[in-house]
Amino acid sequence: FRHGNWHAHGHAFEGSRMAERLLWRIGRSDLAADVAWLVRYHHFSITHKGYGKGRPTQRQISFMENPLFELLLQVEKSDARASLGGEKGKLLELTERYWHELQSRQTSN
Repeated sequence: FRHGNWHAHGHAFEGSRMAERLLWRIGRSDLAADVAWLVRYHHFSITHKGYGKGRPTQRQISFMENPLFELLLQVEKSDARASLGGEKGKLLELTERYWHELQSRQTSN
């Protein structure tokens, strides 16, 4: 508990490891790597606050090109709804806008 908010530092990494092990244990190894990736990066939007000069960096764009990125946005939306307060929703909206712009550019090429 810090500055009036609950924090669980490291939960994304540990949660991804737990999810992967669990999926292997229940016989869903086909999903393990993808689910682990979604859990590990479910804070993408809030950890990349600095969209240098108001736009995503090339590294962020490469990340957004991952085939699972659209699903990651849904995971982030669920996480933001479960959070009390904060700026997660605003940062997620910005990320989603940039992702849609990237999708539009790719389909027009």
